[in-house]
Amino acid sequence: MTPLPPVLNKTLALAILFALLGGIYWFAIEPIINRYAQLDDAIATQSDLLQRYRALGLSRDSLQRKLTEISDSDTAKTGTLPGKSESLVGAELQNRLKKIVEQHNGNLRSVQILPGKQEGDFRKITVRARITGTIEGIRNVLYLLESPPPMLMIESLDIRAQRSRRRRKRDTSPPQNLLNLNIDVSGYMLGAAK
Repeated sequence: MTPLPPVLNKTLALAILFALLGGIYWFAIEPIINRYAQLDDAIATQSDLLQRYRALGLSRDSLQRKLTEISDSDTAKTGTLPGKSESLVGAELQNRLKKIVEQHNGNLRSVQILPGKQEGDFRKITVRARITGTIEGIRNVLYLLESPPPMLMIESLDIRAQRSRRRRKRDTSPPQNLLNLNIDVSGYMLGAAK
């Protein structure tokens, strides 16, 4: 073997040294630096969460007092249907539906009060109805039914176009597009059935 020239020998030695230092950095020092950075981020996140939880803990008592005030007042009861018995509440819900439909030139074809269901401290009262009306009238009826108070929910909704009858030759009025609406409307009353 012939010896390498001194310049190439020094260059090769420096290249090996830099490769060794680079390997040590990439495989030993870089993972440690990355791990410290991840831990710093985790500490910052946890510190922020700790401050938020402390603030929530301090506000818990005031929120508990507000909740007690609200539940003791009549404000909590405004979303329920008024009445002492299930049949009276059902009749009131039926009358409300009838008034809204007539107010928007609709026709209430049939109404049925379904049996109530107990849900916690409340009794769920449902009315099934069949309504005929114009598109605008049905839209307004649906809007008013879900506008509180009291809090009413539309649980089942089936809308179909009504077949139009043949018009007489003398009738010059534009045809009205009527819709048939089958709907279940529910509300809640306080307490159990009586």
